[in-house]
Amino acid sequence: MQIISAILVFLAMNLQGEGQSKSEVNFHLEKGRVLASEGKLNAAENQYLMAIKKDSLCAVAYSNLGTCYYRQNALKPAERMFCKALALDSTLVEAKQNLGIVYYSLDKVSDAVNLWRSILAHDSSYGDLARIHLFIGIAYLYSPEIVGADSFVVMALEQFNLALVIDPGSGEAHFWKAKARELIPDLPGAIAEYKMATELNPKYGEAYNQWGVLLYRDEAYAAAWDKFTEAVYCDPGNAIFHYNLGLTYLARNMRFEGEEEVQKAYKLNPHLEASSQPIIIDPAAVAFGKR
Repeated sequence: MQIISAILVFLAMNLQGEGQSKSEVNFHLEKGRVLASEGKLNAAENQYLMAIKKDSLCAVAYSNLGTCYYRQNALKPAERMFCKALALDSTLVEAKQNLGIVYYSLDKVSDAVNLWRSILAHDSSYGDLARIHLFIGIAYLYSPEIVGADSFVVMALEQFNLALVIDPGSGEAHFWKAKARELIPDLPGAIAEYKMATELNPKYGEAYNQWGVLLYRDEAYAAAWDKFTEAVYCDPGNAIFHYNLGLTYLARNMRFEGEEEVQKAYKLNPHLEASSQPIIIDPAAVAFGKR
């Protein structure tokens, strides 16, 4: 009887210890998420490392650590962390998605597309399949060699349309349709897509900016001014938006206002390179979280 009691006490203590360990892991994971959302990536890394120290088999901790590395452009360490996470838990779809982004950033575009396609084929319950279609379409658009020079725009548009089937309210999908139509070139079609993107998402500064660039190139300076003004309203801290608005003022012979906006741009970003034409934000960098 004493032996049985001792065994029961041991098991109870062991279960209590496991419960406490899980609680500590979850605490570090949650604290890491909060710190990462605040942009405190080094502190977030430390929390995820502490979670791994408590549980070396915690796939989510490795995945979150990979995201921190990626956001700091440490691509190889990010790749290792996502691979480790998937080795521990192959069902962790977010890690697959993000590993694809790392592959894309490392110019392993075919590997990225294959990984994203595997999500569409095997993880149909994933809650953000529309974004996976966007990623594949972006890869086609920027790396036409993987699908052929004659069909890359058509195949990219097909992916963006599939994203809209899943999420009809996606302003981002319309933005990317506009980028594809610019390459055809179909500028009226591109402008129509930017218009739709901003109607669906009135705070879509990148769409207003790109729309303004097209109008500026067409010397429709008053209309371009309107779009760059909208972009600045959406994101007052964006140096490029202020710079482009300044160029448009100057093109309209409004020197004082133009110089004022350009000065605002350099105050926000002293390293901004001067340009005689409106500056385009790399939309792929925005889509893949490298803004």
